[in-house]
Amino acid sequence: MLSRGTATTSASALASPSSVPARPQAVAEGRAIAGRERIDWSFVVLLALMSAVVGYRFGVGNQEEHIPLVLRQLQADYLRADFYVSTTVDFGPRFYYARLVAFLAQLTTLAWAHALLRLATDLALAAVTYWTAVRVIGAGRLGAMIAAVLTLTVSGFHLGDATELRYDVFQPATMAIPGMLFAIGLGLRGRPVAAALVASAASLMHPLYGVYGGALGLATACVALLVPDGRMSGGAIERARSLMWRRTIAWGAAGIAVFAVCLLALWWWPAQGQAGRIPGDELVDILGRFRAPHHYFPSHFRPVDYLAAALFVLGLGVAFERWSTAAPPSRPIVLAAPLVGVAAACVTGTLMDVWPTRTLLTLQPFRTLSVLKWEGYLVIGWLLAGYWQQRRDGLAKGLVALTLLSPAGTFPFVAAPGLSLLRWGPRLPRWISPVVPAVVIACGAVVLWMTVASESGPARLLCALGVLAVMSLPGTRPRLAGAIAALVLIGMIFANRPQAGEGPGPLRPVVTMDDLRTPAADAARAAARLTPPDALFVAPPSFGVLRIAGPRALVVEFEAIPYQDVHMREWRERIRRVYGDVAESGHEARMALDAAYRSVSDEHLQDLAREYGATHAVLYAETPTALPELYANDQYRIVSLVQPASVNHR
Repeated sequence: MLSRGTATTSASALASPSSVPARPQAVAEGRAIAGRERIDWSFVVLLALMSAVVGYRFGVGNQEEHIPLVLRQLQADYLRADFYVSTTVDFGPRFYYARLVAFLAQLTTLAWAHALLRLATDLALAAVTYWTAVRVIGAGRLGAMIAAVLTLTVSGFHLGDATELRYDVFQPATMAIPGMLFAIGLGLRGRPVAAALVASAASLMHPLYGVYGGALGLATACVALLVPDGRMSGGAIERARSLMWRRTIAWGAAGIAVFAVCLLALWWWPAQGQAGRIPGDELVDILGRFRAPHHYFPSHFRPVDYLAAALFVLGLGVAFERWSTAAPPSRPIVLAAPLVGVAAACVTGTLMDVWPTRTLLTLQPFRTLSVLKWEGYLVIGWLLAGYWQQRRDGLAKGLVALTLLSPAGTFPFVAAPGLSLLRWGPRLPRWISPVVPAVVIACGAVVLWMTVASESGPARLLCALGVLAVMSLPGTRPRLAGAIAALVLIGMIFANRPQAGEGPGPLRPVVTMDDLRTPAADAARAAARLTPPDALFVAPPSFGVLRIAGPRALVVEFEAIPYQDVHMREWRERIRRVYGDVAESGHEARMALDAAYRSVSDEHLQDLAREYGATHAVLYAETPTALPELYANDQYRIVSLVQPASVNHR
């Protein structure tokens, strides 16, 4: 069984694609190296620094929803007229997150609290991955490094649009994911109580990831405690079986009890006395079908995401098969336990299309695919390190390098064929052997050329691979040189913050709201100058930047939805009243609402002013209006709904 001090198998156990050490040899080698490999903290810290800094963003994406909740904790009178902010102060899934970030913001500033938390979570994610690669997978230093690089820089696939291990923009899930993975890692080591405690802590930042970590970690820990150690003979197994069952039941029950008590104390008890619930069908219709079907309904997932996920599973399968033949006999069974749980969750999630329920909507089962990604990166990192260290031919090293250079969603399309070729290539007929590598490398090169262009993901990956290349060399001088080079690069990045007229880029981070130079942010700053603090705005359906760059209140906005039932019903009615009713859902609904708002009439705006007390509106530049104009830029204009304006600022 897996427990503290269990033997590990190094990446060097992989001698070649066709020659894997027999299990007794692997176990003996594991005994010889057990406990020698430790976390390389110099690598982990440097990787986290690079990951946190390259492409850093503040005040964009989902942060437009989260930052106002923190600001309300810091200022009791912040945007009192805003429907979303005023309703989400009630107990909900972001309750603890908002209070933690607000506490840290009191010690520094909100912008730098986010930056420090970004660095801390990247550090935690890299450390957890490195630790698990060494203690569970049996990877050597290079294999653990590769696994950490893949985890922090490669997104893999996007089935369900909520499967990331590292979100580019810091958010509640960012802090919960390392805890979820650590809970599963502790489960793989056969420690259910520790897994329950870590998962409970992770639930504070995002309850779903806490539940995933607790459920998968506890189930895996029970499997780990029940699976016999590969070094035990048949007689020893029989004598130990009853003891193993007793230990499993005792420790498993203790872990389940701890986890249940924590969830009840942290989430169930505080939620008592909250506003009533709406019918399950109505909740599914609002949150599932209208707001975000791309998260909940498999029929709304993109076909290319199914293909990418299937290819990723293929690559994982190839790596798992190679690893399982070199690992101690009990290890593959235990590592497969979380994957079985993920598969069960996804099969259950497919019922949303035929039997949509509140429970399935709340659990959002396809988020568990992030665990499948993580285990994939662990065993793929082990395998790539083995090929790199043991194979002398250029094809193997070329395919390893090509796999590591696969950014964003192209990774499955390169890794699966590459790993399959390395696994079965030697068995191909002699006449076809030169053709397949050429096709694979050519396709991979085309994919890379198409995607490396401008996004921060490829830039972050290249920087991380630079860290890997330097830090994997032996000795202290390469590490010192790498650290100095990284610090110089980080200094250059922070000195290159956007100026007027410039957009963000991989080497041009948005650290504070002043660095955000978009037309929408400029209009929000103009609203702060030209309208009173208690102004209430009607704006395009995706204009949450007004709350944090203004800051000014909004009647409603599509992206920011309160998660309390009754408030969700009010949100849906406000969307319908302000923007109209559309037949589309999800991203298409947002675009349809935006298109309708571009032709909004002055009469409708004045009706909204009377109904909700709105005082101003943000319109698109092309929207015809006779209302008094306060400000205009190339894309937006601000108009008054209650009083004339004497000055037109452009």
